[in-house]
Amino acid sequence: KKQKNNKNLKSNNSKQHELKAAKNKTETETDKKGAKTTKKKSTPEIKDKNKDNQKKKSNLLHFPGEKITKPVLHKKTKDNKKVFYQLDSFDFERAKVKGYAAPIRLQVVFDKKGKIIQVEIKDHKETKSFIKRIEKEWLSELSGLEPNRKILGKDGIDALTECTKSTEAIKKSVDTLRNLFLEKFNKKQSSSQK
Repeated sequence: KKQKNNKNLKSNNSKQHELKAAKNKTETETDKKGAKTTKKKSTPEIKDKNKDNQKKKSNLLHFPGEKITKPVLHKKTKDNKKVFYQLDSFDFERAKVKGYAAPIRLQVVFDKKGKIIQVEIKDHKETKSFIKRIEKEWLSELSGLEPNRKILGKDGIDALTECTKSTEAIKKSVDTLRNLFLEKFNKKQSSSQK
C-alpha cells in the first residue's frame, strides 16, 4: 500500500511540475532585423472559477458613497446619463423575507420608471450550492421586468425547482422592494413634474 501511495504522490507531483514547466517555457524567435527575442509559449488556459465570478461582478452597476434617506433609504448612481436606484432588502423590515434558513439579503437596482435592472444576493444562510444555482440559472429572470409585470401569483415568475423556498423568498422580497420604490419614487417624480 505504501508503495502505491508513493507512486501516486510521485505521479501527482510530476504532473504539477510539468504544468508549471509548461507555463514557464519560452521560445526564442528572430525578428525582421535579425535580433533574437524571447517570449513565453502560449499554453492552454486552465479555467479559473474566480474569473467567471469577476466577470459577473464587473457587469454589475457600482453604487459608491453613502445612502440617501429620502424618500426612502437608497443609493443612486448614473451610468451613460441614465439614473439608477439601489434598494437593500435589509433596510426595510417588510422586505426581509425568510428563505429556507434565514432572510436573504438582496440589493435590487431600478431605473427611474421602476424597471428592475439587476438583482444581487448579498448575504444568505441558505445552502451554498442552491444559491449558486439560483444565481446561475434563475436570478436573471427578474432582471428587465417592467413595473407592470407580475412577480408573484398565477402570472408571476416561476420558482426554481429544488430551490423553491429560497426563490419564493427572493420573489417576495423583490416584489416588496419594487412596490416600495414605485410608491415612494413615483410620488416624487410626479410632484417634480408639476
